[in-house]
Amino acid sequence: MLPRRELVDALLDAFDAITFDRMLSDFLSIDRERMTAAVGLAGLDAIVSKVVEIADECRFAIELIRAATAANPGNLKLQQFVARYPAYDPDKQPNPQSVFLSVFMRGRRVFFGREQLRQQLGLIGGPNQSRVLAIDGSRFAGKTYSWDFLIYLRENEPGWAGRQHRVIYINLDDCVFEPEDLARVIGRKLGLDVAAMPVDKGEQAPRRNPDLLDWISRGFADTSVDVWWVILDGFRVQVQPAATHDLIRLLIDAAEHDQEKLRVILLNYKEHLDPDNVYILTEEIQPFDEQKDLPRFFRHVYTLSKRPFGDHDITRSVNQVRQQVDAEVAKRGPEWRMKLLSIGLTKAANELLK
Repeated sequence: MLPRRELVDALLDAFDAITFDRMLSDFLSIDRERMTAAVGLAGLDAIVSKVVEIADECRFAIELIRAATAANPGNLKLQQFVARYPAYDPDKQPNPQSVFLSVFMRGRRVFFGREQLRQQLGLIGGPNQSRVLAIDGSRFAGKTYSWDFLIYLRENEPGWAGRQHRVIYINLDDCVFEPEDLARVIGRKLGLDVAAMPVDKGEQAPRRNPDLLDWISRGFADTSVDVWWVILDGFRVQVQPAATHDLIRLLIDAAEHDQEKLRVILLNYKEHLDPDNVYILTEEIQPFDEQKDLPRFFRHVYTLSKRPFGDHDITRSVNQVRQQVDAEVAKRGPEWRMKLLSIGLTKAANELLK
């Protein structure tokens, strides 16, 4: 068990507020203000304590210690901490960085920021944690991008190793889904025999939907799959029937109470959530701040590359990417900006990390 208080004391001895945030940003690509914004902390002790708590719960405590000792290798208290607790000595734990912290996915595609999402995905389904996550944000903010990161986690997170994860993705803006339509699509992706779906007897949704959910739930019992992820996206273009939202709420309740193998992720669903359900995990995507986030990204990449760098190198790299993106956005339209930024950052990072 991580001795949190002792680690907090060592970090407080090694860093002030500015250097602590810089260490998190440069070595772990964590924006500490965003990570702890929802908690409303004041004072460095409270801030460091919360970061240590998150690192412990989300399984990146060793990476935090590795970053701290790299940023301040001469600090006596950090040295004493790793000597007293060899299980948390980074030199004796040469594991790769936690994938929950990863800036890169397959092919070094960039997944930048999203501190709250990373934290939530590290917690979802854990002891005393919800099995449902609702992600909201403005259009083109990168909500569907979360699906890409989940796929990456499924393939690379050691804590999930040896467990079979299956992802079911449905975009409800593709068409209008009656409850039977949604159940049929989910059931088919679960491998159920659609011909065995309960027959519609003309009943009202309160009687019909539980039968549909019971049928869907048979698929979650598949012993070859350890975790089912159901991702429901859309909810912007098509107006779905009230009965369909009732079925989705039953699915949420099933994940929370009955189906231990089920995880549900809802994108753009905030306005449809039951106001009484205050227990599920939520994330409001923060807008990408190019003035702040782009320099932070390149500081992290230069740190990873172990190249010497200064502010002029950061500024040059930022300007190159922005010029390329601006030129493409002028051709394609502003809705392409996030995607083009991701492509531009991926190319720039690959070049720096050669």
